Amino acid sequence: MKKVATIIVTYDGESWIERCLENLQESFFPTKIFVVDNASTDSTIDIVKKYNVELIQSKENKGFGFANNIALKLALKENFDYYFLVNQDVYIEKN
Repeated sequence: MKKVATIIVTYDGESWIERCLENLQESFFPTKIFVVDNASTDSTIDIVKKYNVELIQSKENKGFGFANNIALKLALKENFDYYFLVNQDVYIEKN
């Protein structure tokens, strides 16, 4: 089976991130999830910590592209076949 990395950048995403992560973990294809938190001020980090994901916490919000690059550099070290960039408010269907 192909190895898939999913990268999510989040900022104050407490309204969406839990559903996003639940849907990803229930998807047909297994994926390793990397979450980059861009210095959230709400409960986003506490929510993300409940899931089996690689959490990267930034002390300041350096933007969406910068955060994606941080996670992508980590993911590239693990030789995934596919890299999937997902916004925090995206909900993936099971199949």
